[in-house]
Amino acid sequence: MISASQAAAKASVAGGEPDNGSNTNGQGGAGSQQVDSKTKGQKTFADGTASSEASKAKSGTTTKGTEGDASPSASTSSGTVSVAGAVAVNIEHGSSIAYVGDTRQVTASGGALSVKSSANVDGTALADGSATIGEKEFDAATAVDQGQNTINLGAGSGLSNGAQVTYFQGNGGTAIGGLTDDANYYVYDTGGGKFRLYKVQTDAQAGNGNYVQFTSQGTGSMQALRGAGAGGDGVGVAVAVNYAQQTNLAYVGAATINAQGLDIEATQADRTLTFDPNTKVDTIKNTIDVGQSGLRTGDAVVYHQSGASAIAGLTDGTKYYVNVQDDGTLKLYDTQDHAVAGGTIGLEILSSVAGTGAADTLVDATDSFGAWATSGAGGGNVGVAGSLAINIAFTDTEADAGYSDDHRRRRRHPEV
Repeated sequence: MISASQAAAKASVAGGEPDNGSNTNGQGGAGSQQVDSKTKGQKTFADGTASSEASKAKSGTTTKGTEGDASPSASTSSGTVSVAGAVAVNIEHGSSIAYVGDTRQVTASGGALSVKSSANVDGTALADGSATIGEKEFDAATAVDQGQNTINLGAGSGLSNGAQVTYFQGNGGTAIGGLTDDANYYVYDTGGGKFRLYKVQTDAQAGNGNYVQFTSQGTGSMQALRGAGAGGDGVGVAVAVNYAQQTNLAYVGAATINAQGLDIEATQADRTLTFDPNTKVDTIKNTIDVGQSGLRTGDAVVYHQSGASAIAGLTDGTKYYVNVQDDGTLKLYDTQDHAVAGGTIGLEILSSVAGTGAADTLVDATDSFGAWATSGAGGGNVGVAGSLAINIAFTDTEADAGYSDDHRRRRRHPEV
């Protein structure tokens, strides 16, 4: 018996800045980025639908819509509220039982009797709720002054000297020389919204000469400093619950067995993921696409070739550890720690698929249970984040020649 299931929920809010002109008083105006506006939009849709259906109503009846009711405002004294919430619940019940029941008579002519049960059960729950307020995007080509080591965010950045920001090079971009993608820095305004970045907050507050020297301008129009931009309040909440119950039993009850031997096994089942290296291996990204694998980062797999040659960089019959990419493809690593860390250390370089067959495999021979919750609220005036991950797993694997009844008063055993 092989079973794999996953529940995933993701919610995110980006924005919440009241300085875009849509909410000037911070008290629940009509800004498109507010919770209030979403509520009003739904009510408007309901009213419009009700009105359009009025002509179809039965004579003497009416369609009502929302009838002008008022909803509570999602705002605080500080401004609007951005809220993101995600809940993922996964329940996995896997049962594999092989048995010879009571009073049975079994004859195996000329050989042994085998009673085998095997199971491989994976169950995961993932929840990602993030509310991110205040992020200024910029084009490296026009905003970065390599000579002055500044980034021009313009007016309205909302940043004060010494404020912390997180730098992102953006999709398809390359990092500004001297900066590291997804790293924190501290800012100093040199004037006109042109900022220098520091690694130490006190240096940024002083505006001294210890700022980061830009060795290249970087590329990309989606570079960003998160934490810049005026914002309201952000709340990010994520809850993930995984409940897994696995039963894997092999037993013989009070039966009569006529055989030259008796083999009772409860084992781990292998789950085979088959792929064609010629179409499913990306030698540039070093990834393998096996479809919906059900694997989690850090899981172990064994690679087997199907043709005269293995994928260059891999060895037939060798155990590797996977790092699951955002698109579901897999990168293989030499150790579990390296797989969990990601990056280039321990990464298996898939340099060629020449001479491979059309049905290479990755074999998963482990059970995997887990719950992961991620939440974040950053930037703006107030950020609140909460995460809860609960994983409950029950496993029962038994291979018995005989068993006790429910009240443990009488032992039942086979006659062999």
